[in-house]
Amino acid sequence: MKFPIFTSIILLVIIFQINLRRINKKEAQQEKEYWERERAAFIAPRKDISGLDYIKMPEGLPLDFPIEDKKAEELRTRLINLSKQKIINLYGMSNTDIRLTYGALNFETLSMADTRYLIFIRTLSELAGVYYDQGFIDEARTILEYAIDIDSDVRNTYVLLTKIYKAAGETEKVAGLKEKAENIKTLSRDGVVAALNEIELDELLDEGEPVSL
Repeated sequence: MKFPIFTSIILLVIIFQINLRRINKKEAQQEKEYWERERAAFIAPRKDISGLDYIKMPEGLPLDFPIEDKKAEELRTRLINLSKQKIINLYGMSNTDIRLTYGALNFETLSMADTRYLIFIRTLSELAGVYYDQGFIDEARTILEYAIDIDSDVRNTYVLLTKIYKAAGETEKVAGLKEKAENIKTLSRDGVVAALNEIELDELLDEGEPVSL
């Protein structure tokens, strides 16, 4: 009666070894493909990047009206300086993707342009916050809406614009902004959506509405 058990154990060991070999073979193939792709990326020929979808700051953005606030001046100066350089959103592209798509020699230029995009959208959010606190609601709204148009995923951009829409009674715009937040493709999505849900919850509690958990 011991032999069937012993045979079963042997079969299990053999099956395990076969599966292990398959896994190792698959991992080896994946590693080989990874390094082949990396090598190809570092020798990828330079492409013409002049026609890419670079972000251009619109002339109508409220950056030149009088406001006595040192931080606002610093932020506006930063935005103006950034706008004179290449800005692009390359979310979803790895360093290897950028090299393969646009050429290794363009990597540094595009990487810096992508970094400027992150600084740009954060600066827009900060400036809008200063405007809002100073009572320049329309100016804050203009900047925030522009930030949303260029796919900002900054949490405070959504929160502040939602508050402005709610104060103006623009419920359709509130709903549209939340839908936009739910379609954010970066890791910031969950935090932004949670923040907007919290605003709705606080509003319901203030109104004394029953909240189902």
